[in-house]
Amino acid sequence: MKRLLILSPLALLAACSSSSEQPAAWPLGLEIAQTRLQQADSTGFLAAMACGSALDISARPKEAGMDWQVAQGLTITARFGVTLVAENGSLTTAQIDAPDSPALRQPLSKGVEEMVAAAMEQRPLDKTKLGKLTCPAKPAASVAPSVSGAQASADTAVQASIDAPSPVPERAVHNWYAHGYNSQPG
Repeated sequence: MKRLLILSPLALLAACSSSSEQPAAWPLGLEIAQTRLQQADSTGFLAAMACGSALDISARPKEAGMDWQVAQGLTITARFGVTLVAENGSLTTAQIDAPDSPALRQPLSKGVEEMVAAAMEQRPLDKTKLGKLTCPAKPAASVAPSVSGAQASADTAVQASIDAPSPVPERAVHNWYAHGYNSQPG
């Protein structure tokens, strides 16, 4: 006997959607959630997410959420934000806007989700919850020429200093000896 399985459109939709697409929710009022988000461990987040560069992170509160900016020196390498939304007065969700950046591990949104969850739950950032994150690959051609180019420049400079004419013309040296000044003053 063959059985026919019929699924409703809602069951199909539920089966296809993953929980990571749904914004996380906490049983907190918007004001409390905002306060906790402002205390998020952005330094620990940056330590976990940086791809080997010396980076700084700064946070700026907005009306309902936070915006962060990551910089290397004076160059901004990433911007991301979290918007808090009140649901029924006692539940708050976090909507994350985190485009990937070459300076931070990918997917960036996964790291931001954990930073926000840790802040809302008032716990330390858990690196094990970040899953498998990878640094974007840098093209080998962009790194190799700069290193070999620097070495070639250094080699050229050394050779040029060897081949350069003496700062004292030969005629001056000849005149020095011709006038009997062959000993150094004491």
